[in-house]
Amino acid sequence: MDLKLNLFENAIDSLNEALQKYEEAKDGNKNAYKFCVQHLSHFLELLLKFQASRAHELLLFRKPFQKITKESSTINMWEAIQFLENDGKKISTQFKTDLEWLKSLRNKIEHFEFEVKIEEVDIIIGRLLHAALLFGEQHKLDLENRLDKGFLDLAKGYEEGLSAALKRIAEQREQAFRNLRPDEMQGVNFGPYWCNDCDHRTLIASESYYRCEFCGGEEGDEMIVTCDCCGGEGEFGEMSGWEPDIGPVEMRCPMCTGAYAMSRDNS
Repeated sequence: MDLKLNLFENAIDSLNEALQKYEEAKDGNKNAYKFCVQHLSHFLELLLKFQASRAHELLLFRKPFQKITKESSTINMWEAIQFLENDGKKISTQFKTDLEWLKSLRNKIEHFEFEVKIEEVDIIIGRLLHAALLFGEQHKLDLENRLDKGFLDLAKGYEEGLSAALKRIAEQREQAFRNLRPDEMQGVNFGPYWCNDCDHRTLIASESYYRCEFCGGEEGDEMIVTCDCCGGEGEFGEMSGWEPDIGPVEMRCPMCTGAYAMSRDNS
């Protein structure tokens, strides 16, 4: 008998395979985490394609006006999202942010080096499942009843962890700005900023350092740092690292970086 799965069944099959790999990893095979993430990625991509095809099955194909064969190219995940938005279906900004984050992670797995802290894997998987459940709820897909309790717990744990982080940020913000006049508030560097590690706006300034209240990361491209050359302030993502002949690496703003490059060109 041939194996045949429709688009939704294929998506759920990848979800079940992800669960199997997750359980293998929990039993000691740490490399199985990599395949768990890949299968979850495949599940989400097929889920989006399925939702687009519900409007019309031909919308699954990139060239629906040509003859459709088994070799016909189908739309990708981002084309599915664009169609859904054009069709008036709401796709949350957070879900798209999670998919961008997943795309980067998947590309590292498939095309380059892959490194992730084991203690963060549950957060990663919980994040993806939480995004999928919200999408399924918005688009009336029966996903919750198809998820194993362990996966549901991961999604719930992610949601609770993020909510707790946002609550701590609100409390610390209130404390940081307490008893300050509006003009004084403008001089307070607090945030929150996007965290480079978890891609959430949960990175805040605390005296001499930055810390993400969700994942513990310490870097974000938006955080304000000081140029070691001129003393001016700017966003971390705009700074350049410069290694002097003696001493630690310095942070330099675009103006100082350009001035140094110009001086070298003229020498």
